[in-house]
This record gives sequence, structure tokens and C-alpha cells, in this order.
Amino acid sequence: MTEPTCTEGGYTTYACTRCRYGYSTDETDPTGHAYGIRITPATCTQGGITTLKCVHCGDTITKDPTPPLGHTDEDGDGLCDYCSEPVGQPENLCVCGKTHDGPLGAIIRFFHKIIFFFRNLFGMKVQ
Repeated sequence: MTEPTCTEGGYTTYACTRCRYGYSTDETDPTGHAYGIRITPATCTQGGITTLKCVHCGDTITKDPTPPLGHTDEDGDGLCDYCSEPVGQPENLCVCGKTHDGPLGAIIRFFHKIIFFFRNLFGMKVQ
């Protein structure tokens, strides 16, 4: 017996063990796709998209792409309120308010982001 799939029908095959004559019967229709929906919302820097994925065969469809939202700085501190990236500031501006140049600048900015995150998480005042 061959089970139906999302795109192909199922059937039962019978065969003679002596002459090997065979035939198929009990044909069934394809089951069709059963899609689950995953919505990835847009962020400051990446667009959003809706992904439909079949729970049986993994077939995917993507639709409704949206552009990135862009950075938002409503509190006026020069950093995006959602991702803490500089808004309208030099790219090497850190969450500490200083610029870190040179080969270690990116590492220092990343380290400061981690400290900034944990201080905010535990309600400590950021200096």
C-alpha cells in the first residue's frame, strides 16, 4: 500500500507471485498541504516576512515582505530605543556615549552593549 502524500495520491498494488502480473486499485486523492504560519516581524534593520510551511512535507511559501522599520529615538539619547544602535550618529558611537575607534572598537562596543543590557535587566542605573 502506498500512502497518499501532499501532492500525490495513494494506492494499493497487487501482484501475482508466479507471473508477476500486477495492478493497482483503491486509489485515493492527495491529502493536500497543511500549512503552519510563521510571521517574522520587521525590525529596525531587517524586513519582515510571512512564511507558510507544510507540516507534512516541509514545502514553504513566503509572502507579504515588509521593509525594515528604521531606527527610532523617541527619548533623544542618540540610540535606537529598540536595538541600541546609534541613530544619526557616527557608526562607532557606543551605548556609553563615547566613540571607540581602532581595531578593538567593535569589541569594546559589543562588551559595553552586554553591560548595558544586564544593568537595564536588573534595574541598575547606567552611567
